[in-house]
This record gives sequence, structure tokens and C-alpha cells, in this order.
Amino acid sequence: MYSINHHYQILYNYGIVLLHAGQPKAAFNCLSQAATVYSRNPRLWLRIAECAIGVVKQSQENEQIQNCKSSTVKAIVGSGIYRKTILNTNFQNHPKKCRLVKDL
Repeated sequence: MYSINHHYQILYNYGIVLLHAGQPKAAFNCLSQAATVYSRNPRLWLRIAECAIGVVKQSQENEQIQNCKSSTVKAIVGSGIYRKTILNTNFQNHPKKCRLVKDL
């Protein structure tokens, strides 16, 4: 069985893997648990800060995508099988950032 030290080393390494895989929230959980043992490791605190920045960045990107999607749809008319979505055809009014979003 692993000693306590190995457990926290594995948590630290797994947190780094999750951070590089683009999952900063899960990485933060692993790294914060490892911080209970490695509290004097400055690299650990740097990685925790990277996780916090990554979470904020992801939430801002999600908010931007939602704003772009909502400005793309002009109106929804009808109901049931007769429901139609009317798209905005005036792309001059779209913010420049919305034009760069690929996943609309």
C-alpha cells in the first residue's frame, strides 16, 4: 500500500496532468489536497494559481459564446412543429469577437 507521501505525490502529478489537459477545476481539487503536505512548494502554488486563472478564463469564454449565440438569433416564432427560428442577417452589428467564434 502507498504511504501518505506517495498518495500526495500522485495527487500532485495527477493535478498537473489535468491542468495540461484543460481541466483546471479538477486540477485545482487535486492540487489543493496536495497542498496540505507540500505547502512550502512554490511551484505547487503557481500551479494552483494557473488553475484559478484557467477556471476564470473558461467561464469568460463560455459567457462570450452564449452572448454571440443570443445575438445571432433574432426571434423565435410559432410553436410545436411550426416553430421557426429567425436569424439575424445584419452581421455588421455583431461584435468582432463573435465572428471569430468557431462553434456557433
